Amino acid sequence: MVLQVSGVTFITGEVQVFTGLTFSVAAGEALAIAGVGGSGKTALTHLLLGLLPSTAGTIRLWDQDVAASSYYNLLRLRQRVGYLPQHPNLVGNLRLWENVALPLLYHRRAARADALAAAGRLLDWAGVGPWADRLPDEVPMAVQKRACLARAAALEPEFLLLDDPLDGLDPAGSAQMERAVRELAAGRTLLCTTASLPAAMRLAERVAVLAGGTIRLDGPAAAIAQSSDPAVRSLLAEVPG
Repeated sequence: MVLQVSGVTFITGEVQVFTGLTFSVAAGEALAIAGVGGSGKTALTHLLLGLLPSTAGTIRLWDQDVAASSYYNLLRLRQRVGYLPQHPNLVGNLRLWENVALPLLYHRRAARADALAAAGRLLDWAGVGPWADRLPDEVPMAVQKRACLARAAALEPEFLLLDDPLDGLDPAGSAQMERAVRELAAGRTLLCTTASLPAAMRLAERVAVLAGGTIRLDGPAAAIAQSSDPAVRSLLAEVPG
């Protein structure tokens, strides 16, 4: 099992975001977690990476307890995960190819020329090669998001953790991102979040609905879509993605 989330409760301030959250993702499986805005999708990705501490429960990556891991062991676990944040977080004073090369330079100690060549190939694969020499604020958000996806792929991760990859994209940008995600996810384990059930069904065979601080429904995408649960109906009405 790549990921096991067991009885996780998360409280921030006076807000209880999750209560007894439980689910797992097997190697090679693709799971999309769908939830309306404010349901805790981004907080969940941060918990899975150990960027936030859970209030109760356990999160295990490759059978290692994230909360109990040492700093260096947590770094090693994160290097096996390709993470895409909901909002692009590229380094503003570095060009796109430099941003994509960073994981190779920092974690793999790759020679600069090799890292930059690899970054160029990844940006071409993501369809944003023509913008490689631009700074992040010089390109549209859709280009920034695909550059972030290229960076997430740089270390050839086993597990992809994508936070709302289609958020804020127009139909053309959404289609391009979907293509890239599907290509990258082939043969890998995938967990992505989204506010749109139709998008979830396009990105993964298994869909879980996040509502009320817990997983309300979990199963094959087609079966989830047929549910009369109000949480499912609200996600079907979502426009983005």
